[in-house]
Amino acid sequence: MDFSVPDTAGVGPADPALLRSRGADPLVEIPVPHFFHSVAGLPFQPVLGALSPVPTLLPLSIVEAVLGPMIAVDRSAPTGVAMQALFSTLILPSKFEAALSQSFLESPAIRLDPNRQYSSLSAAAAAVQDFTRRLDPAALHPAYVLTSADVFVTEPVLGSSPAPFRTLFSTTTAVTFGGIASESGFLTHLSFLGCCSGSAACLGFLCIRRRLRRL
Repeated sequence: MDFSVPDTAGVGPADPALLRSRGADPLVEIPVPHFFHSVAGLPFQPVLGALSPVPTLLPLSIVEAVLGPMIAVDRSAPTGVAMQALFSTLILPSKFEAALSQSFLESPAIRLDPNRQYSSLSAAAAAVQDFTRRLDPAALHPAYVLTSADVFVTEPVLGSSPAPFRTLFSTTTAVTFGGIASESGFLTHLSFLGCCSGSAACLGFLCIRRRLRRL
């Protein structure tokens, strides 16, 4: 999985121009075959301008809503990425892909079934939640553990930013990845804090999870 708008200039995912071109809820290209193609009813979109318009694009918020609980923070090191503000930081699609790939390689009694079909987004999300409960949080594969290389900031907080904005994203007052992690370290509640499972137009506080600037 990767963003449908590539980083051709190598500027990095936090580049302001690249963020604007990808939009508030970036589209992610899902290869075929893939776990998400086994989920019924997902709002796949075709690649614009493709000779064969096969629907392979999904909003990042949907990927995040389903696979977010598969990602964990290192509770033995409550600094760094664990302290990053949740509402101004996104996880790269490649991290979700790495965790998903590893889930298929676990022992048969633990692994996520790579051949299973899901009747709905909720069914897929529930299967991921059940899978994480079978993992030993004390012996996690690195593919599941969030690092600073797996995230990027969508809204840098500057000294000139309004005071409420700075307070919201301050390392001492913000909602952080570590703050929403379960006792086992998994981001169990990331699905709930995702922006309406794919809608970039949702209302209320949770819409801060997506980019505030829509220009």
